[in-house]
Amino acid sequence: MADDLLKGIRRIRPQAEIGLEDQLGGPGGPSLANLFTGKVDLPIQRRGFTAYHGSTNPDLTSLSSKHAVETPGTTWHTSEPDVASTFTVPREYGEPVWDHPPGSIYEVNLAPRNPLELHGQEAQEFSDYNTPSVIEAARRRAHDMIIARNVNEGIGDTRRSDVYAVLDDAIAKLVGKFNW
Repeated sequence: MADDLLKGIRRIRPQAEIGLEDQLGGPGGPSLANLFTGKVDLPIQRRGFTAYHGSTNPDLTSLSSKHAVETPGTTWHTSEPDVASTFTVPREYGEPVWDHPPGSIYEVNLAPRNPLELHGQEAQEFSDYNTPSVIEAARRRAHDMIIARNVNEGIGDTRRSDVYAVLDDAIAKLVGKFNW
């Protein structure tokens, strides 16, 4: 069923690539002759974008899907810091537990290479239910992130946000705590 759902969804293009001069190390970098003869091994660099991660941990120093709570092997992020703030409160059975101090919101740089983008009802259902079958189907197709566009998120007062399910830790870098 998840594979059928993925057939109708368009794949977005990776983030804009850095210019050739930057890829070659800037002025004084390796020559084009060395590049084309294979004497220089350069990874293609891509620019990322900022997202926000809410955690019950007030002193997070790195991101790892090994510590994922809701969906094993997946870390979750959002385009809106106020939505991320709802995930700083511990939960039991999906409901917030208010008798614990909240954690922190973290700024994260995400640089996906092969994301899958969901829209409309599919995006909302994925966001609401963290659909494991969609996550596994995306992994089988070598997607490193699932983007659910313009979904309602939050506790009580919901807000529109993009939600990012990161399937590969290598594409997410913790920048630091977010300060309002």
